[in-house]
Amino acid sequence: MMLVKVLSFSLLFIFFVTACNGDEQPNSMEEQPGSSAELENKNELDSSNEQEIIAENLHVPWAIEKADDIFYLTERPGNIVKIENGQVERQNVELERELATAAEAGLLGFVLDEDFSESHVAYAYYTYEDEQGQFNRIVTLHLDGETWKEEEVLLDQIPSGAYHHGGRLKIGPDDKLYATAGDASDPEIA
Repeated sequence: MMLVKVLSFSLLFIFFVTACNGDEQPNSMEEQPGSSAELENKNELDSSNEQEIIAENLHVPWAIEKADDIFYLTERPGNIVKIENGQVERQNVELERELATAAEAGLLGFVLDEDFSESHVAYAYYTYEDEQGQFNRIVTLHLDGETWKEEEVLLDQIPSGAYHHGGRLKIGPDDKLYATAGDASDPEIA
C-alpha cells in the first residue's frame, strides 16, 4: 500500500512539475519538440533498448544471474538453466529435501558467489515439505560438472504457506547475503 502511495505521489509530482514548466519557451531550435536533435536522441535511446530473446520454453523461471557471458536461471520445478552462446542446457540440482509443489513454491532465489568463477559456489532459496510442515531454506550449492549439489544449510525453517514464500536473494554492497521472506499467507508477518 505504501509503495502505491509513493508511486502515486511521484506521478503527481512529475505531472505538477511538467505542467508548471509548460509555459517556458525553448531557447534554441535544438530544443524545439520534434526537432532533428530530439528525434536523433530518441532513436539512439530506442536502439539501445532493443530486446533479444536468449531462451524460450522455460519452466517458470524465477531468478537470473550472469557470470562472464553465461546466464544461469532457476526454474521453480527444480532445474538451473545454463545459457551460453545461444545454447540452452538444463542442469540437475541435487537438494537434500524434496521441493514442495505448493503454488509459487519450488527452487526460487539464486545468486552466484562473488568468487563463482573459481569457487563454483552459489546460494539458493527453496521450498520443501517434511513431517513438521512446509518451510523454506537458504543453502549453498556447488557446481560439480553439470550438476549443482546442496552443500550447506545457511538458514532453515523459514515460514511457508499456501503461497507468498518470498525467496529473492542478493549479495549487498557489504558482501552479506540478503533474502526476502514472504508473508506465507499470514499478512501479520509480512
